[in-house]
Amino acid sequence: MSHLAQRLVLPLVLVAGSCLATPAFAAPPAPASVAYVETQKIFLEFEEARKAQTNFRSKAEAYQRELAEDQQKLEEAKKSGKSAKELREMQKQFEDTLKPKKVEVENLDRQLSQRIKKQIVEAIEQVAKSKGFTVVLDKATVLYGGTDISDEVIKRLNR
Repeated sequence: MSHLAQRLVLPLVLVAGSCLATPAFAAPPAPASVAYVETQKIFLEFEEARKAQTNFRSKAEAYQRELAEDQQKLEEAKKSGKSAKELREMQKQFEDTLKPKKVEVENLDRQLSQRIKKQIVEAIEQVAKSKGFTVVLDKATVLYGGTDISDEVIKRLNR
């Protein structure tokens, strides 16, 4: 599973509803109606998440290829008898060239993760409100009960 997928599949726990204090004489609050979602299933079936993962993977693989090529060039330079100073200069040049590319890949990962997570959380909130649920948990945290709203969330995301 890619780094992006690992970051997005972490359990999402969403508590919807009001946290306002009620007077002591008020009726007790109604019991929470609980739903749950399978975040991994949502991530895997969310079209935009798949596209984002493909985009990230291609950028990360390009960076990895360039890094491997530079390492190969450095190994060849060692075998050809280059001095330690020349090898350090080559390595510094490679690092200077690759650093912005590494930062770009890391930023892309962060941006895609934040955007996809935000979209998923918003879809969960919308489905939960439309169905009258006050609490939504990740399936991994549910031992018993609740209603699975994963498919409705996926439909909302992919429309």
